[in-house]
Amino acid sequence: KQLARSYQCFVGCHFCLTYRRSSTQKQNMNTKTTTLTMINARHNIVNEKREQEQLIIARAIRCRRMPGETMGKNQRIFVDHSYTDRSGEKPTLQEVHALAALKSKENYLSRRGTIFPIRLFAVLEMAAAVGKYDIISWQQHGRAFKIHDKKRFESEILSGTLNMKSMNSFVKQLSLYGFRRLTRGSGVDAGSYYHELFLSGREFLTFRMVRQSVKGSGRRSAAVPDEEPNFYKMPYCLCS
Repeated sequence: KQLARSYQCFVGCHFCLTYRRSSTQKQNMNTKTTTLTMINARHNIVNEKREQEQLIIARAIRCRRMPGETMGKNQRIFVDHSYTDRSGEKPTLQEVHALAALKSKENYLSRRGTIFPIRLFAVLEMAAAVGKYDIISWQQHGRAFKIHDKKRFESEILSGTLNMKSMNSFVKQLSLYGFRRLTRGSGVDAGSYYHELFLSGREFLTFRMVRQSVKGSGRRSAAVPDEEPNFYKMPYCLCS
């Protein structure tokens, strides 16, 4: 009987020790899990704060010319919105003759030697003549143009008159000839393109536009809305 009692006591003590060990291990696991959860929560809070700070800095850079670097550690570059009013300039005799000779040729827009700005100018004139100003048109001041319907522009005008396959090719040509895009918040000019030598009623100025060489910077210039020209404070360029 004493041996049986001793054995029962031994088994009971062993069970208690095992139970205490397992409960202690569970408590330790729960503590570790809670600690990891708290650490992850802190990391998430820190990351959210960093992202918010980066967004604030990015917005500030767009609104003002704040110096800094891009996310790829490259020097930040900005769009040059310097503008000279060329609306008062007169055509030279050579430009008058060149324009007349060009238009006297049949299908001059589809000819290989016709530069992109002249083709684009003709597109704007034809769009106004045939009532397609809801696709592309000059802005009210005549110093910029805007594409109102990109799908119709790509299907009805881009592949035909301009002889291009995609909108990306069109935008690339605009960039090569120095066109700039307006990004003013909710203004009527937002999304339109301009060039100081591309004015309504002054087609001769397109002969002075020079195609720029491709620069392999690989970085997009940051917008500077505060420095964009306000064409409504300048004399309007009406069709002559």
